Amino acid sequence: MTLTIDLPSELEARLREAAARQGVDARLYVLRAVEERLGPSQARLSPVEADLLQRVNLGLPEPAWARYHELVAKRRGETLSGEEHAELIALSDRIEELNARRIEHLIALARVRGVTLDALMAQLGITPPNG
Repeated sequence: MTLTIDLPSELEARLREAAARQGVDARLYVLRAVEERLGPSQARLSPVEADLLQRVNLGLPEPAWARYHELVAKRRGETLSGEEHAELIALSDRIEELNARRIEHLIALARVRGVTLDALMAQLGITPPNG
């Protein structure tokens, strides 16, 4: 990409002097200064990493979570019907299945990145539940 910038002559002179002090071309000096100011670019994920992260993030849809919490509250209040109890068990089984798959994908991603599962979870900000 080419970008043309009109600089005031005083700023251009300062830029050229600074580049000369470092022994580099003014264009390279500007490029480095902009890169430094903007910080490091986001690392690109490999297709495998992107796929695994997408799979890690798959979960129960929000309406199902809402229903799960509603059923848990009813169970605590001892107002859960037999049908609702079966529904709660089915939702709990589904959550457990999704969490097991999530761990499988996290393990695969840790292998791809060459880190431990604990290190990967720390990088991603994932904290294990207190058990």
